[in-house]
Amino acid sequence: MLPAGPWWLLGALTASASAAGALRAARRPPVDHAMPVLDTPVGALPTGPVVWGLTGADVAALGSLPLGAALVVRPTELGGFLTGQALLGAVVLAAYLLLGGRPSPG
Repeated sequence: MLPAGPWWLLGALTASASAAGALRAARRPPVDHAMPVLDTPVGALPTGPVVWGLTGADVAALGSLPLGAALVVRPTELGGFLTGQALLGAVVLAAYLLLGGRPSPG
């Protein structure tokens, strides 16, 4: 059980990181079926669909690290985690929009 506090606010502050992940997922190219296939004990695993499916979720997870850390540490005071989540989420979204938000040429 989580200690008392504004945990809902911590979740709401992940919105900017989630938006960056959604924008990245919306602009991902089609699945690359030419990528190698991994042989596993339960059968072949095509890496193209796996990479395609994780594109976008990677940025959202990176921007939500303070939320994950708070869930692991379970602090009694959330002030630092709230500030960290707000800043990191804004930085991730701004970085995506400024650096990675351009459509690929061709």
